[in-house]
Amino acid sequence: RAFLFDEGFVSNNGFGMMVSGTELHVYTPTGHGGSFTESDFAIDGAGHVISMRITFGSDQTIWVDGSQVDTETITTSALSSTEVNWASTAGWAGDDHIGPFTIGAQSKTYNQESRYISLDLAEFLVYDTAMSDDDMHAVEHYLDQKFALGRFAPTPAPTPRPTWWSQPD
Repeated sequence: RAFLFDEGFVSNNGFGMMVSGTELHVYTPTGHGGSFTESDFAIDGAGHVISMRITFGSDQTIWVDGSQVDTETITTSALSSTEVNWASTAGWAGDDHIGPFTIGAQSKTYNQESRYISLDLAEFLVYDTAMSDDDMHAVEHYLDQKFALGRFAPTPAPTPRPTWWSQPD
């Protein structure tokens, strides 16, 4: 397992995204109505736009290069200290290993040396507001064009609308 990002205690009281073999995993606090989502994803050494959206009380969804690859129903209502073992440093919370929000590795100390991800991460965006499918699509297109990935068709320029004018009598 290699972690793109991680916080808390994997799935039970945490959230994040990881790659394991040919699968992409997204998890929210399963101990509080979240889910551990698995979807096939071919790691091919090329650039990809990977998106995740958590809609509290509804679902968590994964997109790869603009295509939805999985969605799971969740009842999680927040990512607060009730649902997530938030920590400023790595350590223990009862019997659980915990750690701070970490990009590129697992946040806890246990087995961390084997759970770094090896990739070139160009940009990591986090939004604190609900995003519609159109918003998600626009951000994915932006990233595709910014990093010249070529995963999306170029966005066509708007077609000018003809203006009809007639001379007054």
